[in-house]
Amino acid sequence: MNAARAAAVGSVLLFCLLIVVCVLYAHTTLTVEDPIEKADVIVLLGGGEGDRVFRAAELFHDGRAPVIVVAGGGDCRSNTTRLRMTGVPAAALIAECSSHTTGENAKFVAPILKGRSVQKAILVTSWYHSRRAGAVFRHEMSGVRWIVVPAYHTTEIAERPSFGDAGLVLMEYAKIAWYAVRYGIFPA
Repeated sequence: MNAARAAAVGSVLLFCLLIVVCVLYAHTTLTVEDPIEKADVIVLLGGGEGDRVFRAAELFHDGRAPVIVVAGGGDCRSNTTRLRMTGVPAAALIAECSSHTTGENAKFVAPILKGRSVQKAILVTSWYHSRRAGAVFRHEMSGVRWIVVPAYHTTEIAERPSFGDAGLVLMEYAKIAWYAVRYGIFPA
């Protein structure tokens, strides 16, 4: 094997190792989970496989907040329907169906929360999205105290993510870098 080929194989192996490490430690690096408190509102971000919806419904039924703002153009209507199916009354739901990115979620939800004089809000999103989403919402609405509550596919995910989530996890690392460079938002 010549030196160039050996270097290429070494680079590929190093890259694969980096991916494995990123996935194995994703829960530690990507997840923020604040202690749950009562709040003025729950903000549910679109995406996920229904886990976010069920987490928001659980928090609502536990009396953590009287209103759920459903954000995200892609599945806003279906998430609202799912919440209704869990017993959340229509009067407790506010839909923001125009946003398509986490930044737009925060930007389009801001006037809704301002109009309701919200001081404390629970943010529900997927575990791997929780750190960046919390940072984006805190950046956009610094006057609101944000409680980030991640949703999980199963109870086992809190211990370690599966390699089925590898694509989502790697994409999230890229999005964190993009938000840092483009918007100056650095998740803590």
